[in-house]
Amino acid sequence: MKNYRPFIYLAVVIALAFVVLLIERPETPRVNDVGQSTFSPGFDSARVMRVEVSQLLDGAVLKREGNRWLVSSYVTPLRKQLLKKEGKEPPPERWYRADSTRIASALGNFGGLGEGLVVSSNSEKRSLYQVESTGLSVRLIGADEKPIVDVIIGKNGPDLASSYIRRASEDAVYIVRRPIAGAFTPRASDWRDRKVWLFEPKELKSIKVESPKGAWRIARGEGGGWQVKEPTEGPQDDSKALDAARRLSVVNATGFPEDADALSLLSPEITLTITDIVGKSFSLDIFGATADGRFPARIKGDDEVFLFKKEFVEGIPLSAP
Repeated sequence: MKNYRPFIYLAVVIALAFVVLLIERPETPRVNDVGQSTFSPGFDSARVMRVEVSQLLDGAVLKREGNRWLVSSYVTPLRKQLLKKEGKEPPPERWYRADSTRIASALGNFGGLGEGLVVSSNSEKRSLYQVESTGLSVRLIGADEKPIVDVIIGKNGPDLASSYIRRASEDAVYIVRRPIAGAFTPRASDWRDRKVWLFEPKELKSIKVESPKGAWRIARGEGGGWQVKEPTEGPQDDSKALDAARRLSVVNATGFPEDADALSLLSPEITLTITDIVGKSFSLDIFGATADGRFPARIKGDDEVFLFKKEFVEGIPLSAP
């Protein structure tokens, strides 16, 4: 039997190429990112003090405080309607540390963004590009509380490296040469900083672990070598201590639990404490596994609760290495 599969694949490729040519119109002069005409003239991310991202029921709001960003959930109009029907009040804002690197990267998408091409000015065709009420609303607000950017971001363009976008106050839909859709998310948890702590291994002075099996602590001596300090003092294998320092000097969470308040009623199963060379200590209380097999944990003195994979928790030695 003759194999027609290669011909089918070829036909699909040709059809996709035709669609791209039809929509992109390569014969039309383009305005790109290095051109003089930009989608947000004079955009400067340093002027952005607040970011509001929403889509249907999901919403996130970010605010700048000095050199850091904070994030909270944002109650969208649609969610407010549903809560009202259920006789519930909107939840209060709860602010958490946000990932400044991710925010800077997202905002950078509007810097020097070429205006692109108008693909439609017909409001009835907005759904075709997903820039209507179901689209992703992004508002970047300055210190004067006025929007610097107020847009609806739709789906990716045919080449997946471009996006459909519409200014909230206009009917015109543009296709711009950046995949902006993936840079913003309406879920607050996606913006939260998952970095619990970050040190160079050489910056650690001591490591302590407490569990139902007991407690142990190792510390770096004046000469740089490691010693066991608890439960009794004694020698410590430097190579094993350095390996533990490498593994425990960088701690990143995998997510955040929805019901963090419930931890106030529980006792930690493991407490990991590290102290740096200037004497500053951080203690991480780790609680029992959740239904999905992850472990919630909280830094002492901090309201934020993180989730860790079991591989991280199981990798914490319960006796001196």
